[in-house]
Amino acid sequence: MILVFGTVQSVYGHGLGSVESNIVFFNDNFYKIKVQTTPDVLHGNESEIGFEISTINHDENSIVSDVEYLIEIVDPETSNSILSFNGYSPDESFLAKIIPKNEINVSGDHISGDFWIGTVQNPLTIEAPLFMQGGLVQVNVEILSINSESIPRPPKFETLLTIGEYIPFEITADKKYNLMFATYFDKIDEFHYDKNTKKLTADMPFNWDLDFIKKIPYVHAEYYIPKSMKVFNDHEIQMTVNDISILGT
Repeated sequence: MILVFGTVQSVYGHGLGSVESNIVFFNDNFYKIKVQTTPDVLHGNESEIGFEISTINHDENSIVSDVEYLIEIVDPETSNSILSFNGYSPDESFLAKIIPKNEINVSGDHISGDFWIGTVQNPLTIEAPLFMQGGLVQVNVEILSINSESIPRPPKFETLLTIGEYIPFEITADKKYNLMFATYFDKIDEFHYDKNTKKLTADMPFNWDLDFIKKIPYVHAEYYIPKSMKVFNDHEIQMTVNDISILGT
């Protein structure tokens, strides 16, 4: 069962585990940034998350090598900066391993100007309070140089990355059933099944402020219900969010 409900059109690049930014013109070409994580959905046993940034020449549909970046990871709800650093890769992409920790620590090699190097063979290691659970992560990227040539007015790219998380839970109807909820925007808790109304509910403390959700084109969540729980097999399923009917499949 998939729940999808829309908001207004996003002005950010937005995607699940992989996102491309808006296109910006500089250096006589159009460019965009691609940010992606591996995996894109958390199962709760990850010791590290792969993090990759690529610069794409939109005109030539090619990935640009030898790029220096200013990378900032932001909490999109509060706009507070979580982590900011200069990154460089001579390869086609800047790569890092992010280890979810409460404290921030960066280790690896760097070049002059305090640019941390992140390559396929030697990704940068970052310990930070990131990807501890599913949700939204804002990644802002400035391109400072390409092929050792500084950009006079570094373009800024903003992306909004969604990291999913599978959350198992148990309910009791005629017997106990193991279910799964996939959340992509915020933590989920307080699962409850009402035998009388045959209603399955969960709480998502999502920020519904219009200034915040205008960044997001849609909100996506999934229930995984076993076929053996026949109460949901024999009739139409109606889905609501805050008592408002929504699109679901």
